[in-house]
Amino acid sequence: MVCGYPGERSYFTSLTDEPELLSPLIPYTARETALPAGYDPAFHFALQYEMNRAEAADDSRKTLPAPPGFSGAAVWDTGFAASGHSEHWTPAQSRVVGIATEWVENKSCIIGIKAEILTAFLNDRNSSA
Repeated sequence: MVCGYPGERSYFTSLTDEPELLSPLIPYTARETALPAGYDPAFHFALQYEMNRAEAADDSRKTLPAPPGFSGAAVWDTGFAASGHSEHWTPAQSRVVGIATEWVENKSCIIGIKAEILTAFLNDRNSSA
């Protein structure tokens, strides 16, 4: 699952004295898919993001917004599938597995960098500081 702020849905409002940026949060549950060529599976993963195949829970939108703006959003493994779709599943079974980094439009996927790569990088930076 990824939650982010796709730029397509963000806008400034002038309903107040000062313009305010409104950027609705979009939660998206995705399946992992094959990485496009040129990405290292030791560092990256890919999530399907097929804008025209999504179904809104409330029928308010026919397609998903373009994903630019998701970059930097945490990607979660909710643990729901691993729980066997159990009624006893809780959000505590979720874990961050990476960060969304880019959109590959011609492959309809979001690329993420694995959490363990980020953790190792940050630990290396801290030990050299």
